[in-house]
Amino acid sequence: MFIKSIKIYLFFLLISLFSVNTIQSASENDFKDTNLIINLENNSSLNIKNVGEEEFIKGTIFGGVKTLDDDRLNNSNLECEFIGRAYKGRGFSCGFAIIEDLHGFCYINKKNKNTLILSWKCNTSAGLSGDASCLGKLNLMQGYGSFAGVEGFGTINMPLAKAMLKEKFSQPMKLKLSIKYPILLKKN
Repeated sequence: MFIKSIKIYLFFLLISLFSVNTIQSASENDFKDTNLIINLENNSSLNIKNVGEEEFIKGTIFGGVKTLDDDRLNNSNLECEFIGRAYKGRGFSCGFAIIEDLHGFCYINKKNKNTLILSWKCNTSAGLSGDASCLGKLNLMQGYGSFAGVEGFGTINMPLAKAMLKEKFSQPMKLKLSIKYPILLKKN
């Protein structure tokens, strides 16, 4: 009877140790969702070049980042450089509309050389309220300083470049990031 109770005890001990390791390793590998709201500034530099019936767009936009999800990114600065084209394409319910296909890089900078570099692509899409914006995907490419070793991906929702050229910011730029920070090892 004593040996049977020791076996049961060891069985439950092994299960509890396995469970703790599984829970710990799952939390270390999880991505944390972070929503960023970027209030764009009016000092953006945008240019459009007409070639045939298409327009080529390039520019740099600036903004301030606000988030409640991650203090490491809150109150940082954003700079995005992009290039793309605007062309007449199939519209949202019927007819034709001007479509923008854009791609570029963003740099999120915080004090002390803490920088996060993102690459992204987006194209024109209709919003729920009927306003058009550029929706797409992004990837975290590289991090420096406190962002060194960061991995992630996400989505981008930004005003159309032609609207930014006219300084009509009907909505802020929004980034939804899924970020995984590296595990910090304790030094002895």
